Order: sequence, then structure tokens, then C-alpha cells
Amino acid sequence: NTDSLITSLYLDGLKLELDDRFLGVPSIYSKPLVIESETGFQSRTDETNNQSLLSLTDNLISFSGTLEENGSLNLLNSSAKITPIALNDIISVDFAFTGVVPAGTNLFLSVYLKVNGNIFRATTLQIIKGVGLDDYFSVSWILPVGADFLANGGLIYVNPVAGLTIKNRYVSVIRIGKGK
Repeated sequence: NTDSLITSLYLDGLKLELDDRFLGVPSIYSKPLVIESETGFQSRTDETNNQSLLSLTDNLISFSGTLEENGSLNLLNSSAKITPIALNDIISVDFAFTGVVPAGTNLFLSVYLKVNGNIFRATTLQIIKGVGLDDYFSVSWILPVGADFLANGGLIYVNPVAGLTIKNRYVSVIRIGKGK
């Protein structure tokens, strides 16, 4: 009941209680029974070392690089292998690099994510810029974690149509959903 014409009422964090033991109301704060999903990321960046890729070959991308993370989750090992945490998780993988354009025409490369030697995801990208220039490439995938992926992890490969030197590599794995 108020004497004001304009009244606002705000509710926040409603807690219902039954004081059947005469302990007093309200009781001491207790955390809600909500299951929070553990999300976070790990990424590695290598802006120092170059990697020479052979033409028409699945070249394994592996580098130690600088580690950044939040959430204290182990999603990448020390050589940038993707290491999922739990069955039925949903993860996002981002991989980017700079390539020094080789000589040739109709140039392209394929980027693969392999699990236990099998292609799990693949993307083909065209090399557009002129010879000797830097061209920039990136791929992103959202993936479910099945038993094979959980047991073996994932490796990234690049297969260019012509020999290619890559640099400024970056890989990020984000746990966007916790498996149930």
C-alpha cells in the first residue's frame, strides 16, 4: 500500500521456504540447484616459426606456440592436438594461418580435421593473391564429440596443390556445450 501514484516493484532471486523447524525466515543464502555447464577455450599462436608444406600431401599441422586459455580446460595438448574433454560435448575449432603464395595458376589448398586417421571435417580454399604475397586462410567447425573423437583427439592437416610455406598459425578450441 502506498500514497504514491507511480510505484515500482522489483523482484530478484525468489526463494520459497517452509520454516517447519522454527529456524527463522529467511534462512542463510544457499546456492540454487542449477547445473552450470563448464565452458571455456584454449588457443595456441605461433608467430615465430614457419612450416613448409609439401604439395599434394596431407601435412600435419603441429606447433607448441603461445598458450592462452580461460576456464582451465584441457582442450589442446602441447603440440596443438585437439583433446576433447567428455563424450557428447560440443566444441568449436578455429584454425588460421598466413601462406606465402607459390608460383602457379588455379591454386588451392584443403584443410582437414582428422580423427583416428579419418577425415572428420574438410574445407577447400582458393589461393587468390599473387606470387610471393601473403594470403590469409581460416576455417571454423562446430563439432560433436563422439567416442572415437574423445578417445583419439583430432589433428589438423593442410594439403596444398603446390608447395607452400605457412606462418602466423593460430588454433583455438572452445567448449561451447557440456555433454549430458
